[in-house]
Order: sequence, then structure tokens, then C-alpha cells
Amino acid sequence: MAASEGNWWSRAWGTVAVLGFALGLGASLYEAVLVAPLWSWSPPQSVAAWVALAAKPDSAILFDPLVVLTLVAATMAWLSGIATRGWRRWWLTLTLAAAAAWAVVTFALMLPCERQLFGGAWLEDGNAAFVIAQIGEWIRIAAYRFAALLLGVWAAYRAQLSGMLGGFPATLGGEADETVEPRTRRRREPEFSFGDEEPRPRGAASEGPTARAKWQSTLPKRQRTAKK
Repeated sequence: MAASEGNWWSRAWGTVAVLGFALGLGASLYEAVLVAPLWSWSPPQSVAAWVALAAKPDSAILFDPLVVLTLVAATMAWLSGIATRGWRRWWLTLTLAAAAAWAVVTFALMLPCERQLFGGAWLEDGNAAFVIAQIGEWIRIAAYRFAALLLGVWAAYRAQLSGMLGGFPATLGGEADETVEPRTRRRREPEFSFGDEEPRPRGAASEGPTARAKWQSTLPKRQRTAKK
């Protein structure tokens, strides 16, 4: 049944994945709405002023370990829950794909873009076009990251929800976890019978002789004499 879909180990790691995606989604929104406008509102002067700040928030301090933790949690939840038939393993597969996409976007796209944007090499040349192009690239990468996080938190939540609603079979392909014996129709006993008649044999679904049959078996059989 659906209530037994997924073991506690897979669900524990799935909970960690849900929290990781949710925290990453909130941090991504915070960075896009409150932090990014501080250095992108008037490039390249705003970027130069941001780089010159001694104390400023660094999103990599949060995102780098959070991405690794979420990817590990999604992988462990998938490995420990893939053997159970049902919809949950498909949601876990989608969760793992979203975590892998988040990791690729973060380490292969976002970090190199931020190194080039805030590295300071462009300050000497005063290349404003390069800064504007890098800001546009950062916005596109942030959109990719937001999409991966939104997909991940939705898939992880649905994976945790699968098997907890109850009342639906957790298996696909017509294979059920519990075997249900087919119901057999009971043959109805006749309402009237003669006293000298033997009880009618019942089908395989009968549970035993009825009260009428037991009473008839205690009566003496009638002596039949042929008329001459």
C-alpha cells in the first residue's frame, strides 16, 4: 500500500534535500532582490564600489556547502528509495536531476562569472562593455539557478508526500504489494425442500452446512413402499 512506500532512511535524506532546496531558494531570492541591485544598478562604477568595500556579503560562503549537502542528500535518498516501486522513485529521480543541475550551474557557471566580474582586472582597463556583459551573464545564470531550485524543492516535496496520502497502491505496472483474494459468490440455498431429499452439494466457497441441512440430517429417512 501507499503508506509503506519508501523506508525511513530514504525519507530522512529526502527531508534534508527539501530543507536544502528551500534554503537555497530563499537565499537566491534574497541575493537577486536585495544584494545584486547594490552592485548592478550603475555599472561599472557600482561594481567598482562594491569591490572596494571591505565588508560585504559573500554568497559563495552559503551556496557552496549548501549545494554539496543537498546533492549528497538527494543522492542518498535516491539510492535508498529507488528499489521501491511507485511514484516516489520518479520524484526522487527528478530531485536528483535538479540537485545535479544546481551543482553544475553553481560551480561551472556562477563561480567563474563572479570571479571575472569581481576580480578587479577590468578596473585597470576601464572596460565598461565587459562589465555590462558580465552582469547580463550573471542574471542569466541566476535565472538558471532559480529554475533548478524551484524544480528541486517541488520534486523533493512531492517525493516526501508520495506514500503518505494512503488509500492508493504504491506500485506500478499492475503489481501490488498485498495480494487480494478474489471474492467468490456464494450459492444460495433453496428456500424449500422435501424432508427425504439429500442436501444439495454446495460450491467450493461454502463455509459449511447450514442450520437447515444439519436439522435435516438428524431426521430419520422415510420408508418408501411401492404401490402394487
